[in-house]
Amino acid sequence: MKTLSPRPHLPSPSLAGSFKRLDLLQALRRLGRLILLWQSRVHDRAHLAQLDPHLRRDLGLTDAQIAEEVRKPFWIA
Repeated sequence: MKTLSPRPHLPSPSLAGSFKRLDLLQALRRLGRLILLWQSRVHDRAHLAQLDPHLRRDLGLTDAQIAEEVRKPFWIA
């Protein structure tokens, strides 16, 4: 009696294409979220730079701390 060796499961070409599309969509969504995060940092730092001195004191931040934060590039948290 001959035993059959198990065949590796190979997805059909159409199914493999679906996985590639899902990977691409997932990558695009992640990129979109990253761009929104970067835009938020730019906006927040610009706003922080414009704060009145009494608001800076309320936040407990010094001018040096604010200057350091504002100088950071958008891709740095």
